[in-house]
Amino acid sequence: MKTTSSAAYSFSILILAAIALWSYTVHAANGEAGAAPTSPGVSLALDSFLAQVEGDNQSLKAAKEASEGAGLRSSEAVLVYSPIFSAEFQRANDHKLNSLFPGAYQKIYSNVASVGLSQQTSFGMQAKVSYTLSSFVYVGSQPKFWEGLPRLELSQQVWGGGFGASTRANQEIVEAGARASQYTQSFNARSLRAAAETAYVNLAASRALRLINENSLKRGQDIMDWNTRRYKMSLGEDSDLLQAQANIEVIKLQLQNALDSERIAGREFNRLRNVDGDTASELLSLPEVESATAPARAQFRDDVRAAMEQTRVAQAQAVVGRERNKPTLEVFGSFALNSRSPTGDDAVTKSFKDDYPTSVIGVRFQTPLLIGAQLKAIKGYGKEAVAAEIEKDQKVFNQDVQWKDLVLRLNEAKQRYQIATRLSDIQTKKATTERVRLKRGRTTTYQSLLFDQDLNQAAAAKVQAQAEVLQLLAQMKTFGGA
Repeated sequence: MKTTSSAAYSFSILILAAIALWSYTVHAANGEAGAAPTSPGVSLALDSFLAQVEGDNQSLKAAKEASEGAGLRSSEAVLVYSPIFSAEFQRANDHKLNSLFPGAYQKIYSNVASVGLSQQTSFGMQAKVSYTLSSFVYVGSQPKFWEGLPRLELSQQVWGGGFGASTRANQEIVEAGARASQYTQSFNARSLRAAAETAYVNLAASRALRLINENSLKRGQDIMDWNTRRYKMSLGEDSDLLQAQANIEVIKLQLQNALDSERIAGREFNRLRNVDGDTASELLSLPEVESATAPARAQFRDDVRAAMEQTRVAQAQAVVGRERNKPTLEVFGSFALNSRSPTGDDAVTKSFKDDYPTSVIGVRFQTPLLIGAQLKAIKGYGKEAVAAEIEKDQKVFNQDVQWKDLVLRLNEAKQRYQIATRLSDIQTKKATTERVRLKRGRTTTYQSLLFDQDLNQAAAAKVQAQAEVLQLLAQMKTFGGA
């Protein structure tokens, strides 16, 4: 009986142990699954980020669409000289009495159809050729008849529009205005791309600076822990411990600044790809700059090209204004052939014979009577054109000066980066050696902390110089080129 009880007890213990082991395994598995760290973010290269901005930034999309639209709209200028086709049909019912022969008829029914082709020339001539076919019914009098009328009309600007000066200027306004809008929007798009590239660099640099301060904090904590142990064992001075503690607080302050800068950079980074948030999960890296060179540039930046087109607009508007305020002199004339027949077919056939021609020639003249105001207006338009030309020249000058300044700053930033790289390597070796000497009691805490601060500053200077080179390159890309 005792043996049986012992066997049952042992079996129960085994069952309970198995259950406990299974329960522990399940809970451990669940605990590990719940505590698993978030997988590291996917690496996001600069080109991939710029592709995101191209696809998601609405302002960039709008600028590209507007630029393309304005480029297409510039073709509207050719319509100034485009032949124009016109057609008209009208039906009239006239009950008005005949003023010469009252009672000659009761009313008139008429149908008039006409087609025409007209064109404005660059030298100021307006030409129109047309054909009109009409039918008339005089109720209570003669029967229905038809009239055919082919006509050629010409008018030529001589003064006030000066042989097409106004027409050519209006064409210039349409084309140059569209081009100015095209280049303005193109520059806006380039500027947004440069801003996106800068945002990527700023966030990557902010993260690098934050990591530098985190590593510095770890090293500072090691030194403080070492000094704390020495102080507790009465092997070190309290001044060494206080120095280590102060160093920790300084690094924490620098780290907090780095975290704040990273948050600001993250929000701008996300904003440019149309995301609302302060953090980005992707891993970023600062592109190498050792072999970086200034990108190719266009002769004129897009905003300068826009200013040039605006100058064309201002000059053309000045021409239109001057010509509009001048006296106008226009020579005009027309020549038509006429026919009348009881049938439409016969009227059309006879309308091309010169049996009943009609010709007109004349001159139109018009001038303002307030000569003083007229002359002031003409002078004002001239000054506005001169001002636009001066402003354009200044923009061209500013553009060239800015490019030369960027090239100089790029070379200087690259030199600073090279120096900072060598300095960072030296400071790393120096600080590492000094920490070993500190633990051997061959130097002071103060000296080791100074070396560590030197390392922190050198590493930060390297990151900042690298970021500056990349930011300058992004700014230089707004100048166009390849």
